[in-house]
Amino acid sequence: MRNRESKFSKVINKMKNRISKESFYFVLFVCICIVAITSVFVSRQNIKRYKSLEYKSQVKTDGLTSEVRNIFSDNSNPRKDKAKDEPITSVIDTKEDEVIKAEESNESLDKNKDEDSNPKIKDKQQQGDIATNETKKQNEILKTIALPVVGQITKKFEIEKLVYSKTLEQWCTHSGIDIQARHGNVVKAVLDGKVIEIKTTQELGKTITLDHGYGIITKYACLSTDKMVKEGQKVKKGDPISGVGKGVGFELVQGPHLHFELLINGMHVDPQKYLPEIMNKEQ
Repeated sequence: MRNRESKFSKVINKMKNRISKESFYFVLFVCICIVAITSVFVSRQNIKRYKSLEYKSQVKTDGLTSEVRNIFSDNSNPRKDKAKDEPITSVIDTKEDEVIKAEESNESLDKNKDEDSNPKIKDKQQQGDIATNETKKQNEILKTIALPVVGQITKKFEIEKLVYSKTLEQWCTHSGIDIQARHGNVVKAVLDGKVIEIKTTQELGKTITLDHGYGIITKYACLSTDKMVKEGQKVKKGDPISGVGKGVGFELVQGPHLHFELLINGMHVDPQKYLPEIMNKEQ
């Protein structure tokens, strides 16, 4: 009997547990449904409210637009009547001119502001000004150049095409001019300057180089002596620096003469273009 009662009680307990679990899930399902329905309802209400506000805003805007149209279309408007009697084109032209002038003024101010604030633009302008001033100074100095020695030009400047060398018996370029003169004749500085190099080479013999500033350099070669001046010594235009030597090296066959070169900013140029008039007869 007791076994039956225990079995019965177990069955009842199982049924209670199952019912309690099922009731829990049922309640949970009901809650989820309520939340979903509430969300849908609230969303619909918000959509209706938004449409209502949008419609009212549109009505106000349309009403304002119609009022503005009425103002400008009203024939009794004194401003419109006054505008009929005035030349419209002149007013428009004046405004356009003022606008254009204002824009040009603003552009000019902006450009000046950019140039002032940009260090690269400033540097380029300063470099351009320096280069221009240097070129002007070079031209002023070259106009005062003097003769290094009195004589005749026996060989001209040819840096871009070949000329025949009697000594080498071949064609080559010539980076200066050769001025024929008596052996020992005085060679003078053509401008104020400084002795920057004294050397002796197999090609041109004794050579003296002067720096005159502003990128101007002169070279004197085929000289008789290199003892009259020293490196670092300052010289004035017309000061003796050496004498005409015998032909040596590449210019041995030409006999006594001065080989003279002119460089501007590191480039060889034709000295004959800057020297005073001398005999240009080529032997």
